[in-house]
Amino acid sequence: MKLNIACAGNVFPAPWLNVDLTDMEEAYFRHIRGLDPDRLDSGWSEEQKNHVRWLNAGTLRFEQRDLRKGFADFADGSVDAIYLGQVVEHLNPLHELPKLLAECYRLLRKGGAVRIVTPDLAYILSEFPKMDKFAADQPAFFKDATPLDQFAYLIFGASGEGCTRENYEGHFHLHYLSGMFKRLGEAGFSEIAGADYFGHTLFHDCIDKGMSHSFAVEAVK
Repeated sequence: MKLNIACAGNVFPAPWLNVDLTDMEEAYFRHIRGLDPDRLDSGWSEEQKNHVRWLNAGTLRFEQRDLRKGFADFADGSVDAIYLGQVVEHLNPLHELPKLLAECYRLLRKGGAVRIVTPDLAYILSEFPKMDKFAADQPAFFKDATPLDQFAYLIFGASGEGCTRENYEGHFHLHYLSGMFKRLGEAGFSEIAGADYFGHTLFHDCIDKGMSHSFAVEAVK
């Protein structure tokens, strides 16, 4: 059992269970199920074609869940790997994130691991005002913005049309590598490393997003 928590559209095939607050079946999967991936035009990425293949083969599993409510129906030590890709920055760092990391520690078997990918505050700060280098991971409007606006878009992550005061979908907090090490240690993990060093094989089938401005860290229970 592997959990891809708050997956949005970055989904992986079994043995991963993809979970998200948004109903991805309604928002995405129903629109592509049954298509022929070999007849899709060049506007479709290979990743999207794989989603079609996995859906058609029945190897793409999804459940709608609110991560903030935990996973009480999962037994202690019942999960081999947990992936948190572009997730933790959307949680309150003092109240929600510690609970999630503690829940990850509870869920993982001995020797299981969590991988976290999240925007790197220290790196973004160090590169200012050279923000154009991050444009490849950003919406089209980013490249025409001023460096200060580009910096703000990266920090707040709240420029989507659906992100409003009433429905805030942006960042609560941006992290840095040593700070994330400390948070994982407080959750109980003792074997922690930058993912470029660790590169645990449990995550060989994961696709990291936003890596122009993010770091990845892995921690083993």
